[in-house]
Amino acid sequence: MPPPPTTPPDQGESHIRDRGDACPGALRLHPAADGGLARLRLPAGLLTGRQLWALSVAAERLGDGSLSITSRGNVELRGLADGCGPALAELLREAGLLPSDTHERVRNIVASPLAGLDGYGGRGGRRGHGGSDEHGGRGGHCGRGSVDVRSWARELDALLCASERAAELSGRFLFALDDGRCDVAGLGADVTLVALLADGTGRRDGPEDGPGDGSEDGPGDRPEDGPEDGSEDGPGDRPEDGPEDGSEDGPGDGPEDGRVELRIGRHAFRVRTADAARAALAAAEAFLAAAAEAGTGAWRVRELPEGQDIAVGAELERAGVAATPCPRTSGTRRSAPEPGSEPAVDGPSGPGAGPLPGIVEGPGGWAVSVLAPLGRLTVAQARELLPAPADEVRLTPWRGAVVPGFADRGAARARLDALRRAGFVTGTGSPWYGVGACTGRPGCARSLADVRADVRACLQGGAAAGVPAGAAPGPGGLPVYWSGCERRCGRPQGDHVDVVATGDGTYRVTARGTSVPVPSSAELGDTIATARIRATK
Repeated sequence: MPPPPTTPPDQGESHIRDRGDACPGALRLHPAADGGLARLRLPAGLLTGRQLWALSVAAERLGDGSLSITSRGNVELRGLADGCGPALAELLREAGLLPSDTHERVRNIVASPLAGLDGYGGRGGRRGHGGSDEHGGRGGHCGRGSVDVRSWARELDALLCASERAAELSGRFLFALDDGRCDVAGLGADVTLVALLADGTGRRDGPEDGPGDGSEDGPGDRPEDGPEDGSEDGPGDRPEDGPEDGSEDGPGDGPEDGRVELRIGRHAFRVRTADAARAALAAAEAFLAAAAEAGTGAWRVRELPEGQDIAVGAELERAGVAATPCPRTSGTRRSAPEPGSEPAVDGPSGPGAGPLPGIVEGPGGWAVSVLAPLGRLTVAQARELLPAPADEVRLTPWRGAVVPGFADRGAARARLDALRRAGFVTGTGSPWYGVGACTGRPGCARSLADVRADVRACLQGGAAAGVPAGAAPGPGGLPVYWSGCERRCGRPQGDHVDVVATGDGTYRVTARGTSVPVPSSAELGDTIATARIRATK
């Protein structure tokens, strides 16, 4: 299905805040109901094999033995004992996951997970996808032309950590770096970079990327302690897999000079590829100036008072970034495929438009894409992602992982099969596909139910959160999200089936804003299954 629609920016949702942001971090632990909670920012979701192993060790020695992947591709450690902060910080520093104590909470950068892997954006070729575990992947060998936005992420991360002003950003402020397929561009980031296609356009599926709201703490204004469920708002260190001479993409190789679009609020500018990261930082600093002028303590662009301008052009000029104002790129919305059908080959599909689980074929090799059921990985499951052939694992905002670098399809298939046996979602036919849930009890004191246990009970009882076993709606069906209270932490920002605990042992079901009657608790599963499929028609 196409990327989820998002709310246009600046809906007049201005807030007046008289305190700083207390969003959890790696050094600032949050006291949750199940122990300390640490949130580690991973720009672009990038991890080396050593770094992933270090996180598994931290979870094993200091936490509850699991890792949570957040809706920004970050990692949370839960169940941390009192006083373990120094030991955790030392472990993270040794792994290269804590480059700046002062900036560790502002390194919120999401990026297209398949960038540079499936040949998207090349000329004259097909675009690869993850596929089902039955059919493998789809796609073909494109020529050079796809944009590997990891280089932008690494440069932007370094610039953020070197900027004193950037340390003032909220732990909820989000950057999105999109390679042109418009996957992360739909996540409601505050600052977005979109690589434009060779004809000067970027595909747009749905409304502008305003607040989605793209926050790990779900919609609205959350308390300062942040979410307790991994629903947010150490970078990798491999050399860039770009041109062998280290040069920027040139003509015919993807975005040329002036082929990157910078978006913030209602503003859009075209900038040179080489200036993309500096432009993103300048836009963020322009927001800080606007927030200070407004005097409302805004944490996000959408929180600025209506009518408060952001002097982006002036900040870009001060930063020495050549930029041309432009209208936002537009395009046509793709229709969702029928339930059970294979995705079209012209872009990502599936809930939230993240990478489909399965095998990914590209011009430089093969990769595997998997999802973590409910976003949680045991230590053993995390280690099943290793060894990483390219010494890289990419965590995604859709609570999954992409492992690139396999030399042939057979090697990729063998790893995918091993990950399926380890409990990962490896195809769209899995009953877990498209199913999400907040932390719920006992981890969250606000929750009215143990939602994860209820989801598992549905699955084990022969229904995938309402979908009869073996009949998951696949990429054409709506995602379903279970919440333990009205806060709905971590819910998808686009269309989905909303399942919310009511406090009396039952759940309320809503699909696309319409209440769906639940005849009885015993029929909850069937009700959700029907809503997931019918709401797409």
